[in-house]
Amino acid sequence: MADGADRAPERSATDAPFEWLTNFRSLRHLVLPSRMRDDASETSCDVRPPALQLNALHVGCGTSTAGESLLLLRERTYSSIMRYGRVVNVDNDERALESMCRRWETLQTQSNEEEPAEERGTMVWKCLDFKSDQSCRLALDEVYRELMQNEECTEVGGCFDFTEPGGCFDLALDKSTLDCLLCAETSVVAQFLCEVYRALRVPSANCNAPSWGGVYVLVTFHPVEFVKRLLTELPGADWSVEHEVIRREVEDVNERRDCKEVDEVSQDSTASGGVGIQNDPIGPAFSAWSSGTFHPDENYRKTVNVFTCRRRSSQVSNKAMAERPTYILDRDRVLRHIERVCDEWYQQTNPMVTDEREKQLRNAFREAANKESNEMVDLKRCYKMLFTAAEKEHLSYEYFLEDWSAYYERLGDNGNQIYRDSMTVDTALDFLKEMQ
Repeated sequence: MADGADRAPERSATDAPFEWLTNFRSLRHLVLPSRMRDDASETSCDVRPPALQLNALHVGCGTSTAGESLLLLRERTYSSIMRYGRVVNVDNDERALESMCRRWETLQTQSNEEEPAEERGTMVWKCLDFKSDQSCRLALDEVYRELMQNEECTEVGGCFDFTEPGGCFDLALDKSTLDCLLCAETSVVAQFLCEVYRALRVPSANCNAPSWGGVYVLVTFHPVEFVKRLLTELPGADWSVEHEVIRREVEDVNERRDCKEVDEVSQDSTASGGVGIQNDPIGPAFSAWSSGTFHPDENYRKTVNVFTCRRRSSQVSNKAMAERPTYILDRDRVLRHIERVCDEWYQQTNPMVTDEREKQLRNAFREAANKESNEMVDLKRCYKMLFTAAEKEHLSYEYFLEDWSAYYERLGDNGNQIYRDSMTVDTALDFLKEMQ
């Protein structure tokens, strides 16, 4: 990523660092290097790997400073210091990436740390679009190959195909990127999850080069049972899935004064419930969706769900491994799984259009039609009638128009009789079902 030193573009609000959902400190205990290496203790080898510099992939980074925090994180153990040696930040917003790249270089020149520059680790920014496998390959395959060559990343059995590289990251951090993609096409979600799984380090019990399984840490606002099904039943994925709830901590990153300093944590303090560990009991997370409408409570606003998916050793035959490395999933199977889970959750388990909501909307449209002597209702009034106040906080009128335009174009192309600037109640109900 170019550093932009030869040009000085005007900064805007979108260039400023911003932490979505919660700050890094609230989830630091979930991404400590020692937590990434838990599986290494389960091998039958007496040798514990000396590799103390781990690799992290920050997906959908935007202008988050989580990548900076990962690279500055140090965990002091009994005999050494564990840390992240390379952090790769990926997003489809090139302007945001360039802005954060310039920011990091500025922070490095201002740092007072005595640590030599060459020992501070490597920060990388890559622009890619999860809608396209080709975009992912162009952006990440070079990174995978470099890590494979430098770190003895080994697939189970020692087989590695450099034509289909992967399996090198100890951590894939996702702060609500999956949430955003779930609002898009299911094919994009499938590509994203396949890429995340591909990135994770494959554990090995080989005594010559023992390794632990990579970890996918997902911070999400989506309902627990929905996300749990997506992850635990992901076709071909061999990983353990754990869930917990953490308290949200919101801060203005621009006001922090310690953003360029090393963040050192003692393993003694984390083991005894010290800094970086959340001990206060937090109640279970409940879905904000009920009876087809969005009603978030105070707990919903103050907490967030976190899923930790740890890669396990896949028990596959040498023949299967010869056909495809175990870190590459079948995208078609993953896509069918996502479509099935989404359909069952949104249309059966928790439909947006319940009998009660349909009744209310039909009455509202009937009243509007009586006043105007016309069964058609314009889009502004439809927006007011279709959504609750809480739903409007998450779906602005502009986004509603975008969704309506896509719906209109799709149905209009199929010869359906609908109107661009207004809806009947039947069209409105079908639109809601399609939205969900």
